[in-house]
Amino acid sequence: MMRVKIDLEEILQTLDKLRPDELWLVEEHIANLKKHSRRSFPPKTLVDDETFLMPFEDYLALSDDARDNIQLYGYGKYRSWIDEELARLQARWMLVCGGKILEWSPKLNDYPSDEKMEAIGMQSGYAPFVFMANPLIEESQRAAIV
Repeated sequence: MMRVKIDLEEILQTLDKLRPDELWLVEEHIANLKKHSRRSFPPKTLVDDETFLMPFEDYLALSDDARDNIQLYGYGKYRSWIDEELARLQARWMLVCGGKILEWSPKLNDYPSDEKMEAIGMQSGYAPFVFMANPLIEESQRAAIV
């Protein structure tokens, strides 16, 4: 296989010379590459992780233990990101659904009810997940996510 050294500056200069219709084709190609390569890179945040883009109906079909394990996985893998987002929002909890932070509050008594979570799941089509600052996670559950 022949290796070709590609100069990024040359590529950028070539792109600058393209007609709008040619540039559109390049943009479409890049969008397709991103779409297909997204899964090959590990997600950087919880909202990028396909685990948390689960259809609501699939989530409802899971056992309580399976739902708990997904939540624990989120805390275990994305603890830093969760803490950073909660600090940025000045919140005690945040609701993540469909790859977005939909709601948050600085007060625990604003925590969404089961009925509200179900309504959000039905409306969005995605499973809603709530993450809190400093949750109480039993040591036995923590061991399961490591």
